[in-house]
Amino acid sequence: DLKPNQEKSLFYSCKITENSNKGSRVLGVLCLFFKLKDEMESIFKHLHVSDSKNILMLTSSDGKIISSNQRSLPSSFSFKPNLHPELVTIGGTSYITITVKTKGYQGFYGLGWYARSMLPLHDAFSSYDLMPESSQENASELLPSSSLFSDALKQIHHNSQDVNEDLKLIILNGIITAARAQAAEFVPVLEEIKKISDITATVFSESIQRLQNTVLSSWLTGVRTVAELAVDIMDRNLYERANDCRWWALTTSFRQLLNKEMLNKEEQNSLSSILAYTNQLYTVYFNLYLYDSKGKILAVSNPGQSWMVGTYVNDESGARETLHISDSQKYAVSAFVTTPYYQNRPTYIYNASITSLDHSGADGHVIGGIGIVFDCEPQFENMLTDTLPKNEHGHVVEGCFGLFVTRDGFVISSTEYSPVQVGETLTLNEKSLLDVDNGKSLTCSLTYNKKQYVIGVSASKGYREYKTTGDYRNDVLAVIFLPQ
Repeated sequence: DLKPNQEKSLFYSCKITENSNKGSRVLGVLCLFFKLKDEMESIFKHLHVSDSKNILMLTSSDGKIISSNQRSLPSSFSFKPNLHPELVTIGGTSYITITVKTKGYQGFYGLGWYARSMLPLHDAFSSYDLMPESSQENASELLPSSSLFSDALKQIHHNSQDVNEDLKLIILNGIITAARAQAAEFVPVLEEIKKISDITATVFSESIQRLQNTVLSSWLTGVRTVAELAVDIMDRNLYERANDCRWWALTTSFRQLLNKEMLNKEEQNSLSSILAYTNQLYTVYFNLYLYDSKGKILAVSNPGQSWMVGTYVNDESGARETLHISDSQKYAVSAFVTTPYYQNRPTYIYNASITSLDHSGADGHVIGGIGIVFDCEPQFENMLTDTLPKNEHGHVVEGCFGLFVTRDGFVISSTEYSPVQVGETLTLNEKSLLDVDNGKSLTCSLTYNKKQYVIGVSASKGYREYKTTGDYRNDVLAVIFLPQ
């Protein structure tokens, strides 16, 4: 009823209470309406399915379609969630389908989302045509030793060679036997059988090659998609960090108390209490802190960082720039540098200025700022690990690893199996791989650290207004290594 002109709406609501104490009087309700349709269209487009026959959909836990890239599907359509690949027929067309269940994020599982992909059966094996010729040529060379191919596929290749060799031997023995028996009339028959054998071997070899190319093309496409997904998740996640600091800078208590020349102990404790309460809800942060117009830190959310109180913000934190920002829509971010505010580890610190309540309008009187220390070490690693290719048991493919790096190869985050760690530099012979344009991606096969990998690279493009409006420049690339 709150959105009468929309067939489907997704909104989140929470009661507004007089204070944060349990049982506090309810004053009202805040509702946030989420633009799910816009968001899903953006996601489908980003997944390169606009020109594909692949049907993607987001469904609820009972299988009802919430959103799909195929508008011709009736809204009443529903699918019983099945987490195993299956073949289904709809309207006379057979589809290979796969369904996955949400893993949730930070303990939030939405409506128990499921994602479903359906590809027409006759289109399922055409992707090999998109593979570079060099990769097609390498497919047969990779087959015997590559982990990309299953044992069953390797055995087909091996068995076909055995059958062909056995058939050649039988024909040769037949020719020898015919010669000994002076039965020359059988030789033309055997020659014809040999021709048929050669044709059959060629057809079989081409079919196997095509199947191998399809498998390799699938991995090349898959590793590119993984890289795109990883960097997209990073952009979306950091977009929220830019929002949080600006949002919290508008807190009335902050704007009232920081406007005072001096704060007593009770007022400082009040600031710390608000920060701590917020940090408990937003666990992606290591610490939140407030500083006045001179850069003096007044309060922190993390008791373990209480040593910061009374000190002045350092130049690497982004706070100095923040104190010159009077527009509440703007923010400042530190470089990815080692900081004592993150126990001498590298991270990003997002900042927003706090303005006086006495000044209204876009430009306010700056009386301080808020700094939020992103707990990037586990957060970035989780983003990467969650997106890495998995085997049939749901575990990351052995030897596969992912990285977040800057344009010059400086490593921001790395996962298990990575030979290069945070703070080190990724060195590639193909240096141009890190020059890929923002929002673009590529995939190739290369040798790194004396091992052969399929690699996917994708450069960040920002999200909504974040890093797309000149507000902030920070190129990050996701690099995914899949051992061959």
